[in-house]
Amino acid sequence: MQIKTGDASFERSQVDAMAALARDERVLKIRVTIEALPDQYSLRIRDVGPPE
Repeated sequence: MQIKTGDASFERSQVDAMAALARDERVLKIRVTIEALPDQYSLRIRDVGPPE
């Protein structure tokens, strides 16, 4: 599990590891954008596919 805040992004090695795992397992990328705690937040979930 990796948690990122603000404009942080995944490192290349993390992206590669997620893509490799996605060959056999469902991998999700989840980014939570917090506007004001605890009143408001947004959540984005994306499937990570295996490398082509």
